[in-house]
Amino acid sequence: TINVTNFMDGIDGLIGLQALVFGVHVLGLGGDGLAATLGAALAGASAGFLAWNWAPARIFLGDVGSADIGYVMALLGVLLGRDAGVPVVTAFLPLYPIFLDAAATLVRRGRAGASLTQAHRDHLYQRLASQGWGHARVSALYGAAAALGVLVARWNVPAVHPLPTASYFLAVGLAGFLLDRDLRGRTSRSSGKASA
Repeated sequence: TINVTNFMDGIDGLIGLQALVFGVHVLGLGGDGLAATLGAALAGASAGFLAWNWAPARIFLGDVGSADIGYVMALLGVLLGRDAGVPVVTAFLPLYPIFLDAAATLVRRGRAGASLTQAHRDHLYQRLASQGWGHARVSALYGAAAALGVLVARWNVPAVHPLPTASYFLAVGLAGFLLDRDLRGRTSRSSGKASA
């Protein structure tokens, strides 16, 4: 979680909005335990941070801030299980969009023989932001996908329901695939026009 938040903290508002949505998620499912209290704190801190981090950002998380948020989100997911008996899949469901982007990027780079330890701009969110979507629109897209995960998670208490969970995984994965394919098509068309 720490590495993923650090990987994904590359545009204005993305991780701040993910943390806000995740904090609300934990607050909603945490009952009256420590998880709910810390979820409320994460949501409140993230909302205050977003006022300054939304595009165009005036402050940034940096490596230390994103690592801390990643640690807190991992801790909150564990506390949801301990305090409220929330299944692990349900606890972390709203983070699926950022985990999928990070995992797909690592797999794609590994298959291409690219170094997995070098800095790059290959994440889907980075390519969307740089190819016309802009920071705010991309962050809002990922935030909406996380919020959909919150709604599906509500279905999964006290037990995971496979159909809505699998549908959510497939819908987010398909959306990412289609966006990636569209970006690759645009890049190919641009390259073809430039060489013509």
